[in-house]
Amino acid sequence: MLCVSTLTMEVFFTLFLTTLPVFAYSYYDQNARIAGVFYAAMGAGALLGMPVVPVVVRRFGALQVGAAGFVLASIPKLLLGIPLPAIGVAAVLVLQGFVAPLTGAPIFTIITTRTPAAFRTKVLSAAVGLMFLTGPLGPVAAGPLINAVGARMVLVVAAVGYLVGSAPFAIYVARNRSLGHPVALASDAELPEASSSV
Repeated sequence: MLCVSTLTMEVFFTLFLTTLPVFAYSYYDQNARIAGVFYAAMGAGALLGMPVVPVVVRRFGALQVGAAGFVLASIPKLLLGIPLPAIGVAAVLVLQGFVAPLTGAPIFTIITTRTPAAFRTKVLSAAVGLMFLTGPLGPVAAGPLINAVGARMVLVVAAVGYLVGSAPFAIYVARNRSLGHPVALASDAELPEASSSV
């Protein structure tokens, strides 16, 4: 479920990032500097959101936070479908950046803690490669979609796609609340020879 969600969401996230500067230029006085402000707003939001991650992960567990973060990350994108002044878009993107750390960090925590120590390095390397496998599809689709329906509507498409992509993992976690979030695996202790050789 996690692989299905991340592969799907990566397409729509890169579609969102590729479309954002076109959106800024098209709807805000053809001023390319506005795009820089928008990206900076996301960065500022991420800086604000990162300290929150360990707090909520300790409270709710990485699995639950990651699933909720996936769903919540689609909401600010949906708001960009509403005509807003530049300051309003910047505020939405601060919120987007704030939620973003709730996805990446907990997901890698899940992968790390649920993989036996003997296989952890290989699994993490494969997971990173797999998660970014579908990313190039977003920029490839951006041009034709922008020409067909406009940049604002493409942002809405990206938001809906991100929400749909997050659904399999979020539903799986919701239906399996007993999974919890182990900090360490018993398998680490069971594989002392493999662990010491890593």
